[in-house]
Amino acid sequence: MTESAEATESSEITFTYVMKTEAHNKALLHAAKFPWADVFGFLLGTVSKDNEVMIVDSTPLFHTAIFSPMLEVSTNLVEKHCESDSLPKGTEIVGIYFASSRTNYSGTYPKLKKIANNYRVPTQSEENKKKREHFCIAVVDSASLADETKVGFTLYSGPSGSWKPSDQFSLQYLKDANSSFTTLLERNAQDSLCDFESWLEEPSLDWRNLNLIA
Repeated sequence: MTESAEATESSEITFTYVMKTEAHNKALLHAAKFPWADVFGFLLGTVSKDNEVMIVDSTPLFHTAIFSPMLEVSTNLVEKHCESDSLPKGTEIVGIYFASSRTNYSGTYPKLKKIANNYRVPTQSEENKKKREHFCIAVVDSASLADETKVGFTLYSGPSGSWKPSDQFSLQYLKDANSSFTTLLERNAQDSLCDFESWLEEPSLDWRNLNLIA
């Protein structure tokens, strides 16, 4: 490793990620509703001065292909939602989540990394936006969903665009979150979940899913 590479690595900021139950459950219900498809959504959260990223909610977006125009429209809507009273002050899009239709899938697709990098590093037309080194990718670990001692996700962070698995990721209330997710499945709560793609087809539905987790 060169001296410049060592300096870059040592200067990287380390972030700690904590996911709340509601964010955990909505993302997994999205995957449960469309087990035959790859699903994709946003992670919403706050970033503290001591570099803790608290993931407070998730927004289901797509269950078919991800098209750039629709991703841009959904981003604008979700950013406005982040300013609403239903979320903590300072909430922003802090990451994306993904669940593959393949049960043995692990890792991140190149397209996921490309999408994440576009949010992590603002474009020239977004000069007013700061660089979001804390941006993350959470991939559903379908093989661990039956184990209530596991988080259910593998989280990748990329302060330098490396997108490596983070060992600084936890579920706020692991046992309670997994237990509540099981209860939601028993109630078929996934049938009531609406992602952004479904909302485009039926605008009377609530893509925010404000009353999904009761």
